Amino acid sequence: MKNVNYGLARAFQLIVAVLFIYIALVYAGGILLVPLLIINLISGVFGTIGLGDTLGLAVAVAVDAYLVYVIYNTPAIYRGVLQIGVELVAMAFNQFQVFDTIAEEIKSNNG
Repeated sequence: MKNVNYGLARAFQLIVAVLFIYIALVYAGGILLVPLLIINLISGVFGTIGLGDTLGLAVAVAVDAYLVYVIYNTPAIYRGVLQIGVELVAMAFNQFQVFDTIAEEIKSNNG
């Protein structure tokens, strides 16, 4: 029974690690895909109203460049985004340590 409990603790530790890795990848991917989404939407709107995709792409890249410039000039925005990512990693590490402690308690109490 001790091996089953120890195995379950390690399995939950793996599940939590995979979950937090997935969340971190979705967070980072979302940040990277927002400018591409803006380019796609503006280009699509210009193409739909008949002004051409090339003109829409030029306008969309200009809008994206301006948004990146505004975010670059506002350090609180990217510091906040970075802080959220760091807190997410720290929370994942803490949860990993909790399951590690639980697994070691099971192993020492039954061994």
